Amino acid sequence: MNPSIIQSLHKAEEAFYSQRLVEAYNLLRRFYDRIPFSVDELHAKYMGMFVRVLLELGKEKQLQFYLGELEKKYALLKNCDLAYQIGVIHLVKKELKKAYPFFDQVIRHSDSPDLVAKSRMSLMSLYCQEVPSNFVACRSLLDSMPVPESQKLADLQKIWHANILRYEGKLEEAENELDLLLSRVSRHQDWYTHFSAQIILAWVYFNQNDQVAVRTLLTQIKAQFGILSFKSVIVRVDELENALLNKKEFGPISLSGEAFKGETRVAYQEKSLTLKSTSVTDKLLLQILRDGFVSRKKLLDGLSSDRQDPRQMNQAIHSKLSMVRKRLRILGLPSHVIVAEEEGYRFVPEVIKESTQ
Repeated sequence: MNPSIIQSLHKAEEAFYSQRLVEAYNLLRRFYDRIPFSVDELHAKYMGMFVRVLLELGKEKQLQFYLGELEKKYALLKNCDLAYQIGVIHLVKKELKKAYPFFDQVIRHSDSPDLVAKSRMSLMSLYCQEVPSNFVACRSLLDSMPVPESQKLADLQKIWHANILRYEGKLEEAENELDLLLSRVSRHQDWYTHFSAQIILAWVYFNQNDQVAVRTLLTQIKAQFGILSFKSVIVRVDELENALLNKKEFGPISLSGEAFKGETRVAYQEKSLTLKSTSVTDKLLLQILRDGFVSRKKLLDGLSSDRQDPRQMNQAIHSKLSMVRKRLRILGLPSHVIVAEEEGYRFVPEVIKESTQ
């Protein structure tokens, strides 16, 4: 490889981690425009970064050109470097079924530990976008994944671990892991890792019902990125702020139960509702109220094996949630108190659990 090209790539990497994405784009584009003529293993190394730059700067349409050229090369060479790059582009385009075999090929056949690590994390992202989200597969991939040699990849692995802990309800463990990472990785060293950890930590605070901590962290993020228009920053900050607005819109809901009767009373303002343990819908609503969240996997429990295509699974989820929302309307609560997330559905208002009689 020409030394001047390697030097240019190092400059692009420095610019990316320092938030100078336009500069990184100009340097990386010159390198990736070489694909129709010559493909190098460094194209695989920097593809994730290049795709991130294109997404943050709103240049997603350029991905189609690079995908077409990579597929032409892959048809001839069938190597893992090309497979990873094609998989990444399919993933960001949300073409999950197309992305999977490329990452699987890398994991099975690549000799590059870093490329395998990146493919594993890409597969975890893919599993989180599935309907229903496959957290069992995510946890399995993470637990079987050695610590990457690259420190930056190792840090992203820690963020994944913290996020899975969050969805497993292990909020204190997740918070400690993210605090430790943020104390070591500054925004100036690696803006994307720092920001990703901040956002997951803010969701941990949200799950702990600590709105002051969430708003404090959001204020810090806005101060850090306020003059920039990075797409992921805007989208992920908006998601959190909308969740906070919805949470503030409704007062607390009280939950009290009489175990020997198999009944639980739900009260909101002047209205109340009795949930019975004999009702499938009431049992599901009670779980949502107690946990504040229900996974897509849980909503699909009991679905027969002949109804496993995405359309039928979505219909099954919609039917169950419609019945739950109908029960909540008795309390005067609108449908949007249950909001969709990638991994499932979250109940927005605060729930106060009173002592059982």
